[in-house]
Amino acid sequence: MAPKKASETKRKAKVEDEDDVVEEGSPPQKKPRAKPKPKAAAKTEPYDADNGWHIVPPSIIWKSFGEEKSGKKIAAFDWDGTVAVHKGTAKFPINADDWRLFNKNVPKELKALAESGHKIVIFSNQGAIKSALDGKAAQMRMQRADNIAAELKVPFQIFYATSQDDNRKPGTGMWKYFTEHCNGSVAPDLKDSFFCGDAAGRPGDIQDLGSSDKEYAGNIGITFKVPEDVFGPSDHKKDAPDTRTGDSKNYEMAAAFRDAAQKLSAEGKPFPAKAFANVASILDNWPEKVTSSKMLKGTKGVGKGSMAKIDQYIETGSIEEAQEKAGEGVKKAAKEGKSPEAAADMAMKFL
Repeated sequence: MAPKKASETKRKAKVEDEDDVVEEGSPPQKKPRAKPKPKAAAKTEPYDADNGWHIVPPSIIWKSFGEEKSGKKIAAFDWDGTVAVHKGTAKFPINADDWRLFNKNVPKELKALAESGHKIVIFSNQGAIKSALDGKAAQMRMQRADNIAAELKVPFQIFYATSQDDNRKPGTGMWKYFTEHCNGSVAPDLKDSFFCGDAAGRPGDIQDLGSSDKEYAGNIGITFKVPEDVFGPSDHKKDAPDTRTGDSKNYEMAAAFRDAAQKLSAEGKPFPAKAFANVASILDNWPEKVTSSKMLKGTKGVGKGSMAKIDQYIETGSIEEAQEKAGEGVKKAAKEGKSPEAAADMAMKFL
């Protein structure tokens, strides 16, 4: 489907009301009841999105910053939490100025990649936009990207996936659209390309909020890197909430499982820690609000123990660590003379 400018989706056909024509002698006609006027929306200054942004229904928004070139070597990046973060502790950026770069090295490193022949492309999940591709949330994120681009001063393309479909990472729809329509008919060389993102599924102190970026690179078939690999250490606090799961429908529950995983890891209990980190990642990427563990029944990585903890969180707003159940699995494996790998498998079954 060919892209169209953002402004085109705002044009609506004008409809003029016409009076009913009544012939002489005809019985009087009742006028149709007027529809109630909608409440006036709060006045906001609309963002002019006619400066290069494209809307591709049902769920892609994209733009080229700088000269639009093709490339065989693709240096692809996640956006929030990787290239930039927002300033506060809210789940979402609150306005177009709510951002700062991951660290001071970002412009320099992106420029070096561009000079080495890489085409820089951003792929970002922006689920808060949903289907309103030219709505207020979309306009704010378009303007925010324009603001960040002004500081980066390097050519790049950016793609937003706005809904829960295959365009959303780790689905490969954005990548397919880019390669088919936005790279000058040049097929990327997967061996010389990479994707960098912060959702890498790292447990412990790093405490990644999901693993969708790592899965995305794997699904495409390119090398995966974390932001620290490219830019060095972050300038922001790692434990501050950011937009990586700003559009997650189960953010709080996933965070509780991540906290438990970190605590278990610090206590030297890697098996339940890994299980809880896996559940956190699944919750982050679950397409709807989880109101019962039954919704996840049969999902790989979510055992009976984890389902019980999910229900406990739904009922009480907190969870307890599952080392007791995992410990049962480890002890049973030890009695049977199982290898450490087998012990881990048995522990995971209890979770």
